[in-house]
Amino acid sequence: MAMRIVTVVKAHDIRAADQAAGERFEEVANVRSSQALGTSTIRVLETGFFRTIGGPIDPRLSTATPAGLHFRTPTTFFQPVDLGRWLCANKRSDLAQRLIRSYHWSHRAELELNRQLRVLFRWFAMESIWSLGREDNIVPRILWALGVPNGSGLAVLTPARYSRLTAHKSFTYWKRHLEAVVRDIKEFRNESVHSGFRAQDKPVDKLRHWDRLVLMACGNVQRHAEKGLLSGLTSTEDLLEYLPVLLDTDDYVNDVIGRIIFWLENPELGGLS
Repeated sequence: MAMRIVTVVKAHDIRAADQAAGERFEEVANVRSSQALGTSTIRVLETGFFRTIGGPIDPRLSTATPAGLHFRTPTTFFQPVDLGRWLCANKRSDLAQRLIRSYHWSHRAELELNRQLRVLFRWFAMESIWSLGREDNIVPRILWALGVPNGSGLAVLTPARYSRLTAHKSFTYWKRHLEAVVRDIKEFRNESVHSGFRAQDKPVDKLRHWDRLVLMACGNVQRHAEKGLLSGLTSTEDLLEYLPVLLDTDDYVNDVIGRIIFWLENPELGGLS
């Protein structure tokens, strides 16, 4: 794996330029190195090459190791058990079965080119986890996944964390927006299932926004179910009861502010066409 970084420096000779560039690269290398700890098979090396303006590309003078592709081979390696292996071995509970069905629908969405069907399939994926019956309203539970705590679960959240969330300058605006949009998507789901849909029924911009929103919501709903399973929960009823407890963390608040609200305010960074 290579990360290409380039800087331009002005110096009186090659060695001075090499040193100045190295100082700039060091911060980036430090950050990447922090992500390659423990049993990782990746080692972050120093940056490898330099060139004078208009001149040839040469190895850096101060590089301690030769440039190229390097791997660290650990003398002892403990095979980690990832969530997929664990889930396949512990799929007897109702919640585990629901999560596996949810993965089925979200995978269908990944393979689907039609935007309306992607929205529907990811909604089905969330229903697979959250729906307790035909008339059950899963909108409030999806809103938790989009950073909008609601209902009786609000009483469980630590006041300081909830205050930090609601103190964000645009939280109230996006809360209202998400509540309205998720209700609209639910209506679209019901209309589509009972009456079908045509590509021209919804504006392209609205469908694009829905597509990105359910992608984020579905992933978060599945992560919440995974966290519940790893915490010992076995049913959707358990997950519904303990969801506010599972999410009462700084990570939840940071995710809402740093990822969900940031994306809502910068939709061009959503990554979907």
